[in-house]
Amino acid sequence: TNLKVDDDAIPHDRLKTLTPSDLLRWFRHKTFGIENPIDGITPIYARSTSLLHWKKHLSFFMPNNHHPWNEITNSGNPTRSKELIQLIKQVKKREVRGQGVPSQARRPLEEAEFRSAMAVAHASENNLTRY
Repeated sequence: TNLKVDDDAIPHDRLKTLTPSDLLRWFRHKTFGIENPIDGITPIYARSTSLLHWKKHLSFFMPNNHHPWNEITNSGNPTRSKELIQLIKQVKKREVRGQGVPSQARRPLEEAEFRSAMAVAHASENNLTRY
């Protein structure tokens, strides 16, 4: 299955045929670089927050997006499947252990940095920047 979120909109008929295994392969490829990673592999391309972001945005466009995935009838929202939730938990567990992709979060300003930035702004002659 060629699922590419970066392309134009996916047709509604195609969304109805997606299964958790299709999404799981795509998420694994985005996280590990391969569709079927071995157990214990470290995520090298994505963090759990990225996975949650993609899952949320894919879920919005899914038909029956308010219903969890039903394995017996193969209906509902495949982004709410147990396998996909388990993958995100595994990636999060690796992050807690300090393994995988490093965080890109910005750190807060130190007080000295803030005061320096405010001094530069107050010294400006532009009234919009000054206050």
